[in-house]
This record gives sequence, structure tokens and C-alpha cells, in this order.
Amino acid sequence: MYGYEVMNVALKAIEDVCAAGGDPTDRKAIRDAVFAIKDFDGALGTWSFDANGDTSLTDMTFYQVQGGKYASVGTFK
Repeated sequence: MYGYEVMNVALKAIEDVCAAGGDPTDRKAIRDAVFAIKDFDGALGTWSFDANGDTSLTDMTFYQVQGGKYASVGTFK
């Protein structure tokens, strides 16, 4: 799921750079567009990047294989 989300963010950044008339091969422009994303509505919910490049997604759920199936161990902040 995270790989899917990363690709969607990359595509949004490229679209944003192109919409602004920029060069989609300019790595700095794409990076800046990624970190400018706010309230991204994606597969992981709605989230943003902060000034440090971290996401606003702070909860993590851990799973363990029990009886051949994934079982949630708990969700942590």
C-alpha cells in the first residue's frame, strides 16, 4: 500500500510541476512539489508533509502471523 501511495504522490508532484509550466525532469522542482503537498487524499487517508518532510500519519498498526493469518497486535502512535 505504501508503494502505491508513493507513486501517487510522485505523479501528483509531476502533474503540479507541469501545470505550473515547469520542467518535469527537474529533480529539485519535483522534490519541492512533493514537500508542498498538503491534505493529500490517498490510499492511506488524508495526510500532509510537515516542514521536516515527515507525514502527518502518526499511527502504526503492527501485525503478527497467528494460525497462518495476520492478526493485529495493536495500533501505536
